[in-house]
Amino acid sequence: MDNKLTVQYYANTDLKPQKFVVGDQEELRYPLYVRIIYKSKSTKFRFAHDDSSEGIYVDEDLEMLKDDPYKGLIRSYRELLETMIEAEEGFGPLKYKHPFFTKDEFSIIGIANRVKVYQTRITDILGKENWGHMIHGVRVVMDELEYDVNEVEVITAIAQFHYQFLDIKVWEWFFIGKHEELVKIGKAAGFSDSVIEVAIALIDIIVGRKI
Repeated sequence: MDNKLTVQYYANTDLKPQKFVVGDQEELRYPLYVRIIYKSKSTKFRFAHDDSSEGIYVDEDLEMLKDDPYKGLIRSYRELLETMIEAEEGFGPLKYKHPFFTKDEFSIIGIANRVKVYQTRITDILGKENWGHMIHGVRVVMDELEYDVNEVEVITAIAQFHYQFLDIKVWEWFFIGKHEELVKIGKAAGFSDSVIEVAIALIDIIVGRKI
């Protein structure tokens, strides 16, 4: 990453605190917020480490962030932000272009929603998907790729991927490139190249809609 990324954490004392019992005392804690500065642009948002998280509450001085498990969580969160920004900025020239990030220039505005989705597990997204919609999606992908494959076989392949592999997070799927591992799983299970390709393309579409 050529440009400096600044990530600052603070207890948002403008919001109503919650009471927590620590030992035999009550402490007031506030929602943890993040301020990001990149290329002279800044944004702030409530810290959340996955799509369903309501965030965490911290003491005003952020002392609790110095201890585990929060210390490791903060470190991995910065690593995720760096990975996201580097990947999103590079989507244009990459061979695999992210189909749902269409702006000409990267912006940190809106990154709060994206970072939550990127930390969601693929299994959680697919598990909520309507199977009727997935059959329709298979047909759309087939038309796009000009393949003639059995819809049920594609859904079966996705179920196989789901069972064996897709307990990974969205950012790993898009940014690290896990497609080759799915190809290996699909071939080992006896699926044809065209079924595997349609299944992976459909997962791209389903997951990408969340971003």
